[in-house]
Amino acid sequence: PFTFTITTLIYLFFIANTVYKTTAVILPTSGSNQDMNGLLGAAAQIGMSMPLDLGNEIKWDEIYPEIVSSERLKRIVLEDTFKTNKYGSGQLLKSIIAKELNILNKTENKQLDEISRELDKLIIVNKTRFSSIVKLDVYGFEPEFTAAFADRIIYHSGRLQRGYKTKQINQKRQFLDDRIKAIEYEVKNAESALRLFREKN
Repeated sequence: PFTFTITTLIYLFFIANTVYKTTAVILPTSGSNQDMNGLLGAAAQIGMSMPLDLGNEIKWDEIYPEIVSSERLKRIVLEDTFKTNKYGSGQLLKSIIAKELNILNKTENKQLDEISRELDKLIIVNKTRFSSIVKLDVYGFEPEFTAAFADRIIYHSGRLQRGYKTKQINQKRQFLDDRIKAIEYEVKNAESALRLFREKN
């Protein structure tokens, strides 16, 4: 036990690299489905039958971890530049990670594969039980770099989430517009059929 303890202390203080951690607690974005629910109510009043409940959306705390873990976010963040004491300023994140992993001599595809796996270790996102709060843990080799890294992840994931939400709303509006046009066409045909029926009888 004494030898094991001494070996562990030597490794921790003289051999192992220092790892810094930044933790962020992210609250759900504000917003409601009142506008869309209003459209659905108006559609129901004019007799439109909806095949599905468009008011149900994927919950924020379910979609956000998927966005943070997505390949799209990784590609965006890897093209960001960071300033570090070890490698200087203006360095791409993928270049910094490749230097840290010592894989610059490998092909670009192999570098990207290893960098992607390393990002999965550096970025940990967890849902809080019984609440919509999401916890984000980011690891790095320097405190300032780790904080900046976490800040970029939050910024880009927020943009992706807003884009996803806008696309979802636009799809719903387009669906309602198409249904309204279809109902108007059916009403015109019904009116024409009724007029012909009355003329004949």
